[in-house]
Amino acid sequence: MIDPLVSIIIPTYNRAHLIGETLDSVLAQTYENWECIIVDDGSTDGTEVLIKEYLKIDKRFHLVTKPNNYKNGGNGARNYGATLAKGSFLIFLDSDDLIKKSFLEKRHQSILENSLFDLCVYKTGTFKKVVGDSNLIWNDFKENETLTMSISRFLNQDMPWCTMGVLWNKEFFKNIGGWDENLKSWQDWEIHLRTLFVNPVIYRFPDEPDNYYRLPNISEVKSNKNSERTFINAYNAIRKVDLLIHNHSILVDQKTFKFLILRNLIHNPILNGFRLLPSNILRKRKFKNLTKTTFLKYYLFELVFTTYRLRRMRSLFSYYKYIKAKSTYLKTTVK
Repeated sequence: MIDPLVSIIIPTYNRAHLIGETLDSVLAQTYENWECIIVDDGSTDGTEVLIKEYLKIDKRFHLVTKPNNYKNGGNGARNYGATLAKGSFLIFLDSDDLIKKSFLEKRHQSILENSLFDLCVYKTGTFKKVVGDSNLIWNDFKENETLTMSISRFLNQDMPWCTMGVLWNKEFFKNIGGWDENLKSWQDWEIHLRTLFVNPVIYRFPDEPDNYYRLPNISEVKSNKNSERTFINAYNAIRKVDLLIHNHSILVDQKTFKFLILRNLIHNPILNGFRLLPSNILRKRKFKNLTKTTFLKYYLFELVFTTYRLRRMRSLFSYYKYIKAKSTYLKTTVK
């Protein structure tokens, strides 16, 4: 295996303004034995026209349209792309990610030195507009980090690696069932935990990042993180992991897992105005690793605490407005 073919899969939807930078970074790779499968999910903004220009430049680019038997969204596109991949190794990029010229060269070296692996993971950097304008690393990890440590970090939402930080063995990826197409968010959290639960052969490379995640602007973060759909996706992902832990007797820190549920399915929804969402979750079904009684207790506590805190904040705000009005009055009337 001197020069194995590496398949890069990029799902896209209405990214004509961004995907060109991503494809340029793929085109610049020093390692040459790659294919790039771009899966369009029904773009209407000229993305297809732009990509076709890259097909003329390099035949290693392939553009396909996701068929209807795969669900809408990035996960369906990724799974479809994986079925078309001719390489034995898979890398998933998003259509606004960027990679260094040496990105594939480094993964090639990893394949040669560690031929029997299920996945290799690498650090990911971040950027806002151009690489170098952010010093934030997606997350840090050490080469000797254990499987248990990685699981604990994911459960704490301290993500050691993200989507493009992984080089997959294609057969292993197929065996674990690919991406969950029912999830529109939390999908990388879920697939990486599901992977760790089967005790994979994994290699970690704590070098400097050679791949970069584009940081969303503040308005995008707020709209994505505070929507009801995001909390429902969180529930679906956590519920799935909960069942895996229970059905396969996976040892995890129960305190950490309970806090994950309470934080994301009670505290955060209530804080963002979705006060009935936890009760709807409670009526749906119980968690295997958290009793309904405990869930209900924390739900009621959070409701009372949040209501009290809001009242307190309103009182303080009203008092502040009173002091400010009084001060203004005194300034204008007292000579």
